[in-house]
Amino acid sequence: MEIKSAPILKYFKSGKILDIGCGDGSLLKYLKNQGWDTYGVEIQESASQYAAQILDLNVFNGRIED
Repeated sequence: MEIKSAPILKYFKSGKILDIGCGDGSLLKYLKNQGWDTYGVEIQESASQYAAQILDLNVFNGRIED
C-alpha cells in the first residue's frame, strides 16, 4: 500500500480522504492506520461489505451520485 499511498503522503501527512471506487478498502485501511479520517464509496456490494464489516471502515455501497 505504500506505493499507492505515496502520491498522497508526499503532500499530506494526515487529514480526511474519500476513496471513490475503494474496492475492498485496503488503501483506506492503510491510511486509517496512518491516522487518516477515511471514507469510501464502492459499487460492488461484496467489496463494500468486506471493507465495512471486516476492516471496520466507513464505506458506502452504491454510486457516488447516491
